[in-house]
This record gives sequence, C-alpha cells and structure tokens, in this order.
Amino acid sequence: AIYPATTYLREADGSYPLGKVYSRDGNPTLHPAEIVLKELECGGDAILFGSGMSAAMAVFQSLSPGDRVVIPHIMYWGLRNWAIQFGKDWGLQVMVVDMTVTGEGQPLKDALQQKPQLVWIETPANPTWDVTDIARVASLAHAAGA
Repeated sequence: AIYPATTYLREADGSYPLGKVYSRDGNPTLHPAEIVLKELECGGDAILFGSGMSAAMAVFQSLSPGDRVVIPHIMYWGLRNWAIQFGKDWGLQVMVVDMTVTGEGQPLKDALQQKPQLVWIETPANPTWDVTDIARVASLAHAAGA
C-alpha cells in the first residue's frame, strides 16, 4: 500500500493512536520494503532514505569528532566535498586515497594503519566508473584492525 499522507491521525489528547507521527521519520509505505531488505541481508534492521546523500549523511554523522575516515579519491562529488570541507569542520580526520583496482595499494595501507573508524567504498566510482575490489579493501582493512 502507498500512504501519501505526511501527517497522521491524532487524538484530542495529542497522542498518535497508530504510532505514526510524520512521514519523514516513519512512513508506512517504506516499512514493507525495509523488512524485505533486512531479511535479504540477514540484518538486524534496515532503513530506507530518500536519497543516497541522506543515507551517506546518516553514516558519517554517526561518527564522533576525532574519528578517522578513509574515502576514495574518486567518488560522488557532493559527498567528497562534504567529507573534505564539512566533515573536517565536524571534527573528522579524513584521508583521501586511491582504492581502485589499478591503484598501487600503499596509500590505502598507510591510511589503514591509522585505524580508521570508517572505510568508505564507492564502486563503481562516480563519475569515472573506476572499480574498487571490495573484498581486497575489506581484507586490508580487517588485517589492519579497522
């Protein structure tokens, strides 16, 4: 079912008998898809966002000032720009490295020695479609304790 409402039934006392308050933080249209994704990924939960940038912001803003982040040198410009400019203002230590399959790998290994809290991978990279070997990067990150 599709629920086009942005506000929901409210009782005289101000309560919400259906448990829904506002569609941005709990639209019942999305709930069935979130359940399916959770089950497909064998996860504890799943959340759908209105855009990739809003999903990425949820991840980055879950970090704390002082946390270290490794991002690829080629990635979606809006997120790269946010990480480099505003992420640093947020207190994140952002390291930009080549993660592509053609990259030599040493800059990534050096960055991983800093024990980052987040290693952000984007593949294929926007806008060049460069490919990152996810298994390779994950293996290097885990070997370094990231």
